[in-house]
Amino acid sequence: MVNLLQDLFTSPLMFIITVNLLLVVGAVMTTNEAILILAPLLMTAASAFGFDPVLFGIMMILNLEIGYLAPPVGLNLMMAMTALRQRFGELEIAALPFIGLIILSLALVIWQTWIAMELVR
Repeated sequence: MVNLLQDLFTSPLMFIITVNLLLVVGAVMTTNEAILILAPLLMTAASAFGFDPVLFGIMMILNLEIGYLAPPVGLNLMMAMTALRQRFGELEIAALPFIGLIILSLALVIWQTWIAMELVR
């Protein structure tokens, strides 16, 4: 799988953009499934492209959280729906600003990696 990914993507930037699009699978998978299936595959490929494991983990969690707040499944919103006794549509509208903030955070982490890595040190 790693060799296939390295052959498909010639630059680390192309790899990380594609992985960011792929990791929105949180919209259709549960948390444990997505992490257990995708983390070992993608982390091995990310290491081959020279990404720091902690930085890649942060990017992966941010991407998955976008998926968990987005329809059609939106697992975090489903949990909030039962806890708050609100309709899914109302919660989705309320979650939109937070999805925007997560996307902004993800863009900052990809563009300026020191932002995420400084907090780890």
